[in-house]
Amino acid sequence: IDDPYTVVEWFVAKGYGSGASEKYGAYIGSANAVVRNNIFDGGSAPHVTATGIRTVDDFGSIYNNIFINLTGSTGGRGIASTFNGADNNNYYNNTVYNTRLGFDFTDTAVDGLARNNISASSATANFSGVFHASSSNNISSDATAPGTGSLTNKAAADLKFVSTAAGIEDLHIMGGSVAQEIG
Repeated sequence: IDDPYTVVEWFVAKGYGSGASEKYGAYIGSANAVVRNNIFDGGSAPHVTATGIRTVDDFGSIYNNIFINLTGSTGGRGIASTFNGADNNNYYNNTVYNTRLGFDFTDTAVDGLARNNISASSATANFSGVFHASSSNNISSDATAPGTGSLTNKAAADLKFVSTAAGIEDLHIMGGSVAQEIG
């Protein structure tokens, strides 16, 4: 996405990535982009280079997306922010499951605002890097969810996804989930 104010929605990217360099379901290279209501799925045999979204610009919004099965050793990231300045993006209501890194904000100085996100079952970390001080109400299956009101060390069973079975994943939450009424 290289044009400011571009909106990407209702898109499904599945089974992408090839070669030695990292591949992205969406690459945000301009300000004020909106990426919402999408599914980024590495598929049943995810390529080592597949990453959901990489952003290198700011003042955008990334929300209501699902990132799943992105487990590659070169990519394997749900959302990666590699902006070298202040990342003023908003990351709201995203669900990340079965990745190498859920939210990877390790390449930037000051990162975006993360609110009401779920990241579970990531091999390395669910949330990595520095997040905005106003981040809140995130959930992780390890100890990394940033911000006030966030829940950590919550297993997939606590989240009560409809299904995490390979090939028939359904990341809607059922009644009794720790994610209900949190944020």
